[in-house]
Amino acid sequence: MAKHLVIVESPTKARTMTRYLGPDFVVDASMGHVRDLPEKELGVDIENDFRPTYVVSSDRAKVVASLRKKADAADIVYLAPDPDREGEAIAWHLKEALRLPDAKVKRVTFDQFTKSAILEAFNSPGSISMPLVNAQQARRILDRIVGYKISPLLWKRIQRGLSAGRVQSVAVRIIVDREREIRAFEAKPQSEKEYWTIKAVFSRKDRLQETFEAQLKLTDKKEINTEQKARALLAKVAVSEYRVSGIEQKDQTVHAPPPFSTDVLLQRASIQLRFSPKKTMMVAQQLYEGMEVGSRGTVGLITYMRTDSFNLSPQAVSAARDFIGATFGQNYVPDTPNFYRSAAGAQEAHEAVRPTDVTLTPEDAEPYLNHDQQRLYALIWKQFVSCQMPPARYKNTVVDIPAGGRVFEARGKQQLFDGFTRVLGRYDKDQILPALEVGDPLHRHDLAPSQHFEQPPSRYTEASLIGELKKQGIGRPSTYTPIITTIQNRKYVELKEEEEPAQKPPEPIEPDEAEKPPDQEFKRKPTRRRKFHPTDLGEVVTDSLVEHFPTVLDVKFTSRMEEELDKIAEAQMDWIDVLREFNDPFTKDLAKASKQMKSAQRESEYKCPKCGGPMVYKLSKGSWFLACSAYPKCKATASVDQQGKIIEKEEPKLTEFDCPECKSKMILRDGKFGKFFACSAYPKCKKTMQVGPGEKPIERKEAEKTEFVCPKCQSPMLKKVSRRGPFLACSAYPKCRSTMNIGPDGKPVPRKADEATGEICPNCSSPMIRRWKGKRPFLACS
Repeated sequence: MAKHLVIVESPTKARTMTRYLGPDFVVDASMGHVRDLPEKELGVDIENDFRPTYVVSSDRAKVVASLRKKADAADIVYLAPDPDREGEAIAWHLKEALRLPDAKVKRVTFDQFTKSAILEAFNSPGSISMPLVNAQQARRILDRIVGYKISPLLWKRIQRGLSAGRVQSVAVRIIVDREREIRAFEAKPQSEKEYWTIKAVFSRKDRLQETFEAQLKLTDKKEINTEQKARALLAKVAVSEYRVSGIEQKDQTVHAPPPFSTDVLLQRASIQLRFSPKKTMMVAQQLYEGMEVGSRGTVGLITYMRTDSFNLSPQAVSAARDFIGATFGQNYVPDTPNFYRSAAGAQEAHEAVRPTDVTLTPEDAEPYLNHDQQRLYALIWKQFVSCQMPPARYKNTVVDIPAGGRVFEARGKQQLFDGFTRVLGRYDKDQILPALEVGDPLHRHDLAPSQHFEQPPSRYTEASLIGELKKQGIGRPSTYTPIITTIQNRKYVELKEEEEPAQKPPEPIEPDEAEKPPDQEFKRKPTRRRKFHPTDLGEVVTDSLVEHFPTVLDVKFTSRMEEELDKIAEAQMDWIDVLREFNDPFTKDLAKASKQMKSAQRESEYKCPKCGGPMVYKLSKGSWFLACSAYPKCKATASVDQQGKIIEKEEPKLTEFDCPECKSKMILRDGKFGKFFACSAYPKCKKTMQVGPGEKPIERKEAEKTEFVCPKCQSPMLKKVSRRGPFLACSAYPKCRSTMNIGPDGKPVPRKADEATGEICPNCSSPMIRRWKGKRPFLACS
């Protein structure tokens, strides 16, 4: 019988840790939090020092009962959740829920899920840190007070089902404020935003293929604000002789960036890998909890991914320096290790996000990881290795080229030593200039004006919003992802893909008669990014909260609350005092808001088409719509655009195809199950037809029986026709939904078999399998 019980959060951790510990240990999982405040009541006794009432979650009752039996039979219970406030709170709640005496409980923490780190943690266990627990309790109670008190008010005044959050509502306000800056900018006349630049492409006359780009120097950005001015200046600088008149060079040293903290990891994964914060943290969790890596066995590949520290252990730094010297040479190893100072308030006891074993390169790990895991691991590995490499050195160069009384300026650089960019790559996109000397005659290949318009402030992407939250001191490593997920789930904001427009194509003047290299375009290619837009609902809720709860929605106040939570964790402030400081003014604001907050419902100029009564604007699913004021007697509604005008439904257009029954024209309609053709003589003629290949109408044929058998349930397969052509479907539908494509020979094309991956479902911990959709693989829970 095992003597000791170890409790971690997830089954994946439990399985891995079982292999590391001996037969005296039983390792089990709590599946996350086991206790929380009750769902249907405040659960906080404000009058008695904010005493919380915790209850065991209904979906954790069986887990707690099972853990309690094992804990009663064990001599010692080791609590091993994650090494942060949330993990410390889980450990404390486990101790309380399992009714464990202090003498029987030991707390173990580790930043990396490797055998050596785990065994070291068990050799020197500690106790539960109540300052960390109290910091988490204070955050949870603050959020509960705000949500529980404000949400009912929003239900009454704006829309049922709404909720407010202490930090999430501030994040929405940041997005709303940015949107209003954009609207204010767009209201300016276009002429005030216009400006022009003039660029040229040159080369030395004896080296025509070594081209470089130069831009005409202007007194200020808006010196050329019309096309006429641009053309006039263009004529002056379009001279026949160009020479280098001056060269200025300066040495530049670019230092390696620090290793990843959580916020920087989320931003870089969003920009470079196109991962959402939620996906980044999910994949990072998989890498942290452990993967099967050949002869190494199951090992955690990265350190704990929720951290605000740039700190690195001496062992990790030493291993990185040894690896760099052996792989790239000693000239890529700095004389002294690189040190990075963390932001104020960072938990220096934690390490930055790094690989647990620097010798496991992304190439070596690739066979054992799926595509997403491999990409994220490579991102983390490269950042860590490069942070212990020397700086890159350049010679920045500025070249002056006189023309018609003005000067073209070419800026670029020459690389002297690649340093950390040997691993990480170059950050900048500066051009590399050819070798030039004063007096060199130049050949002009191209000369063109470009029209530009001042751009409004950019909307926030997921990456830039995390950066803004970090800059403003809002949220912490464990809360960035929940914040972004929550504000979208509540329909306060939405991510929309935007195309950043390319510049107007240049209108070049004919170049000198000479051999010239391929055309070089000045315009920037358009890119597409997903950016946050506030919904109508998000703006209405934000305005109401800012008006009636200015303190709660104040960015600086929220930042100060985060600092005070940090001080609670460091045992520098009492958590009850912090709660009381917040609650007293909040209670006064709440009392005023209950009397003064107005309904979001607005009158309109429209009359109900059914009963003739007035229509009013209401909110639903984040947007405005019109509804009859006589609701529920009259349930008429209408969609509106952003200006509040009714969107008229377009009548379906007649097609060129004739109805086979009455010869009337067919109409292409949208139905519940997709597009279909219907007779325009409806209801006299109710003929309908399927949409076939090429969007042509085809008869709805009865499914044909075939000789083929369903590979899943052995029932006969039927031949059916869709808009993509014929296919086979199981006759046992809907019990069996198996389908198969039909090959050129008329026989079914077998689907690729499901493959085991060795990965675990993040939701239910069941094995994940690889399935195929056409030629594209995807992961699915078994």
